[in-house]
Amino acid sequence: RGDSLGVFQVESRAQMAMLPKLRPRVFYDLVIEVAIVRPGPIQGDMVHPYLRRRQGMESVVYPAPGPAYPQDELFSILSRTLGVPIFQEQAMKISIDAAQFSPTEANELRKAMATFRSRGTIEKLQDKMVGRMTKRGYDPVFAQRCFDQIKGFGEYGFPESHAASFAKLVYVSSWMKCHYPAAFACALLNSQPMGFYAPAQIVRDAREHQVEVRCVDVININDLANALRPVVLPGEMMTVKIIKPGEESGQGIGYLEDGTMVVTEQGHDYIGKEVAIAVTSVLQTSAGRMIFGKIGQQKPNGGGRS
Repeated sequence: RGDSLGVFQVESRAQMAMLPKLRPRVFYDLVIEVAIVRPGPIQGDMVHPYLRRRQGMESVVYPAPGPAYPQDELFSILSRTLGVPIFQEQAMKISIDAAQFSPTEANELRKAMATFRSRGTIEKLQDKMVGRMTKRGYDPVFAQRCFDQIKGFGEYGFPESHAASFAKLVYVSSWMKCHYPAAFACALLNSQPMGFYAPAQIVRDAREHQVEVRCVDVININDLANALRPVVLPGEMMTVKIIKPGEESGQGIGYLEDGTMVVTEQGHDYIGKEVAIAVTSVLQTSAGRMIFGKIGQQKPNGGGRS
């Protein structure tokens, strides 16, 4: 159904439209899902042939050279993707096996993929690759599509390993959305601004998944305001236990109970001890909140904040 709002890598409209067509059933299908909606496969006109074969509308065939050459030389490269090159490695291997590129020429092709806009060297390699494949008996249309795909990878394309690592995150986030929709929606809202969708769209999607989203209770607005207050403000005093040295000379690192990192100037000499610090700044990053401070005095008996 393309029900993937908020799901890592497959939340765009293009990916949502692809999901019902590809219909992933096993993990490797997610690897292909991640990689196929990219300039490489699209410019090489590889998307529709793959979908037709996956849906049984077209026979799975493997491009082959003339009868004087091994007919299965591309089988090992294309067998997992139904005879259609999808990944960057496949395009590079085709240049070596089908166009007989030497390792040096293949490396030149790899470099040209990344710089073809500024250098223009890709056109010289196009004549070489398409010409050699055609000379060895490959269909000229297939040869040109392979090279168009390589040019598309110069814009943006995925190696198989990259797609696989992303596919794992797709699976995990999809599982969370399916089994824990409330926690999933809450995490998305807590991470705003991000992604393709505004908070209102996330809330609407959560409600469609039977999540109860309540309006703010104005009677208890003070409780909400207190909940939104930063854990500390610059100028406040707090206590923290220094547990390890920091990255810069003299720094000490400690953590609050909620996992917030506290970086203390001149804290290196207090490793293993609780100290009182004066907060100098608070930084919110994608990884979480960080507090910076300077040593005040050794923790007194009682009092303080931890």
